Amino acid sequence: MSGLEMLRAYLERRLPDPPITKLTGLRLSEASLGVASASMPASPWWQSGAGVFLAGTVAFLADLPLGGAVLTSAPAGWGMTTSELSVNFLRTPTIRNHTIIGRGRLIHATRSLGLSEVTVEDSRGRLLGHATSRCVLFRLDPELMAATTPPKTAPDASSPDPYLRSVEGDVRGREFWDSTPGIEVMTQVATGDFIPPCYVLMGLRGVATSEGAATLAMHRTSWLCNAFGLIFGGAIAFLSDAAMIVAVANCEVRDPDGKLAAQATASFLLLPGRYWETPVHVGDEINPETS
Repeated sequence: MSGLEMLRAYLERRLPDPPITKLTGLRLSEASLGVASASMPASPWWQSGAGVFLAGTVAFLADLPLGGAVLTSAPAGWGMTTSELSVNFLRTPTIRNHTIIGRGRLIHATRSLGLSEVTVEDSRGRLLGHATSRCVLFRLDPELMAATTPPKTAPDASSPDPYLRSVEGDVRGREFWDSTPGIEVMTQVATGDFIPPCYVLMGLRGVATSEGAATLAMHRTSWLCNAFGLIFGGAIAFLSDAAMIVAVANCEVRDPDGKLAAQATASFLLLPGRYWETPVHVGDEINPETS
């Protein structure tokens, strides 16, 4: 199939959902030449420890329509991977957004390179962010694809997809954030005493914290794979964002052997006295009919 034919096959459910869709509900909603859209429920699983979503959630959503718009230009036998992702965040998402929607379009494409942009909004049309991406097109190697395809497992048919299950993890209220310095928060993350729902969903864990530095790890599981059997670029963006919650930060993402997989840079605005919304507590569930 060409890239566009493959995307349309996913839309028409002629191809099975990739693991990342099962994990989060992120799903392609439109595909035509040069255009791709995707949506994802604003599930309580995306809550940070303060009840709102990390900016990395917007980057996670944006990566699918950005890459999809580029993939529509690919001939049969070619795949696509994200090379660079740049995001401007305009509004902090919460569960009150109900659904997060990304609308992507192709800006320029050659045989080996594609540029695209996306606007990210909620179910009421409020703009949450804008992103651009540079994607690399490459000829698929059957042997490589066979090696990277995750093992097939038979999930329990009676068990809902992870993002629809009862929420797990720690969400803390205003009193905690009023009285706890950031270094102490991240120390608790590193020791495993504070694990937000979004960490549980994405398989993140704290490793180490010191003044001006934080190290997080993410389990490299098949849940994080896209349709090509590769780790979804949006998952790497989410990990990077979670590790960079300081004012201005650089981040390196490495595999277990220490090989550099990605680099990230971000700036954050600290807002003293401005408190995040009342959290949804552990055990609350999302209603898929209202997503």
